[in-house]
Amino acid sequence: MYKRQPKIGQIPLRNYDQLTAKDVVNRVQRLSAPQVTAILDYERARKKRATVIRAVEQRLAAAS
Repeated sequence: MYKRQPKIGQIPLRNYDQLTAKDVVNRVQRLSAPQVTAILDYERARKKRATVIRAVEQRLAAAS
């Protein structure tokens, strides 16, 4: 993981494309808001995994 805010469309976590949806969902609660937002942007643009998008949206809603 990195500390700076990722650019839109940038891979949000190291080896992200090899992670299963379950792996990503399990990590969401431990990530910073910018990282979670990057995952949401990346999923919406590329992978489109509904379970990941739903988990990320819930995490962001809980943080606000």
